[in-house]
Amino acid sequence: MRRFLIGALFLFGIPVSCLANVQENLGPFTTSVGADLQTRQMTFKKDRSPGTVAKPRAMQGGGYFAFTFPWFGLELGYERSQQDAAGLLLPTDTYFSDLLGGGSSLGLCTKTSIRGPYANLAVFLPISDEYRLKLLGFVGMGRLHAEVISTLPQAGLIHVFSERKWIPRAGIGVQHTLNKDDSFGIRAMMIWEKTSKFEDMRPRYRDGVTPLLASFKNSIIPTLGVFYNF
Repeated sequence: MRRFLIGALFLFGIPVSCLANVQENLGPFTTSVGADLQTRQMTFKKDRSPGTVAKPRAMQGGGYFAFTFPWFGLELGYERSQQDAAGLLLPTDTYFSDLLGGGSSLGLCTKTSIRGPYANLAVFLPISDEYRLKLLGFVGMGRLHAEVISTLPQAGLIHVFSERKWIPRAGIGVQHTLNKDDSFGIRAMMIWEKTSKFEDMRPRYRDGVTPLLASFKNSIIPTLGVFYNF
């Protein structure tokens, strides 16, 4: 995590030792902290899915620290989502690229999580000074860890898919400060992440035979958050 934060500062050309010079040239900057409540709209690719059991949504939360100038800012944060699902895997269902087959259904439990740090370069465009409203957009990268734990209790099998990758992300939204000194505010955003880079993940499976593969589609993440400017 420490190496990620240091690398993110240099990645966007803002070394810590140069912040004083940046402030002199670009105007005053503020530091802020924030928290987001999110819903990750994410599904498996059809032929790489745990049948009909997987859910298309997962609750997610995150927090961030930001350096903000009048019209742009750097945001460093962490996000985590987790989805638990249970149900019956039908004989006609695809189980992570393998057709279940057989004459009976099997109980299936899955736990899917995506978590990791990210860095965003954001741009702010004032919409209304009277209502203290700004349009915001950002591009960034996340170092995300995807993990799927799938359990077939009747068959005595547990399959664990796990990968860590750099994932591009982008978002657009609006933010509104609630008081006249602009210290506290709320924001609403729509975020996209290229989680389809988690493709053909192979499990650390216990049976050692089944040729299973798991792949995600891209994620859409509706977001509501609060922030405080120091």
